[in-house]
Amino acid sequence: MMRILYMLYTAAVCAALVPLAAVTLDRLLRRRRRNRDRQLCSCSIRQIVAAQLSDRAAEVPLPLGRAVGRRRLLSELLSELVSATYGLDTAPVRRIVERYGLDRWLLRRIRFSRGCRRARYLKWLADLPVGGPARDAAKRYLADPCREVRFCALLVRIVAAPEEALRAIAGFGAPLTDGEVAEVLHLLRRGLLPIAYRPLVGASDANLRRLGLAIVGQFGVEEAEPELLHIVASDEAALSAAALRVLASMHRPMRRREVIARVRRMVPAERHALLRLLAREEYAPRSVRVLLDTAEQPYYESLVGSYKRQLVWR
Repeated sequence: MMRILYMLYTAAVCAALVPLAAVTLDRLLRRRRRNRDRQLCSCSIRQIVAAQLSDRAAEVPLPLGRAVGRRRLLSELLSELVSATYGLDTAPVRRIVERYGLDRWLLRRIRFSRGCRRARYLKWLADLPVGGPARDAAKRYLADPCREVRFCALLVRIVAAPEEALRAIAGFGAPLTDGEVAEVLHLLRRGLLPIAYRPLVGASDANLRRLGLAIVGQFGVEEAEPELLHIVASDEAALSAAALRVLASMHRPMRRREVIARVRRMVPAERHALLRLLAREEYAPRSVRVLLDTAEQPYYESLVGSYKRQLVWR
């Protein structure tokens, strides 16, 4: 009887220790894999920088070429490197992509993935110098149920065919969010999009006008003030509010007929949001007094003179 109890006790202890040992081993392996990936990526960055300087990317051996999951690691590394660097010579990067077949590997992973994983692979593909096959393959994902997948497919089309970028943005089929407009602006700063704002601000498509407003605000194009005032006076509430924010970010005078009429049509929540923006941009109370009613003047003065604002924005 005691022997049976001892055997049962030993079996219970082993049954409890096996999952614990499995979890511990998995954590150790994950830590080792992270350390290995960090070291390999660090070495590869140095090799890629050397390739940029010597223009010999095809001959420079990368340590990632011998690693397990090397295409995934190399795709992620090149995506981060290209997206974080301006003025990067893409010729060595393109040779690395061709040497390891990263575009073909990513297209296969995209085909057999779903949701956020598919969007991540599409984003990596958009950061790499790819050509026509990637553009044609990305078209099918513009109708994907996931919004993030559709937008990343749009980025792939823009990168693969910059001459068709404006047509692709206009045909996206949904209003771009502020974060998505910022992603497109990032491509512009990398030199993949034209910087002319007038055709965009005056376009019939709302997404193109939103992109034009973002370009004006990003580069502080004061010559675009007449176009901004025209949008402020329009009946499109979202674009009108965006144009007001751009005017405020460029510190343009707010005593304009179009601005006054637009502010008077705002609901209280929108007016308070605009006042907070003006206070953040350091507009003096006397310069925006024409926009305020009697009850809002003490509120705005409290925003300008608040201790928190002086602490953060001084």
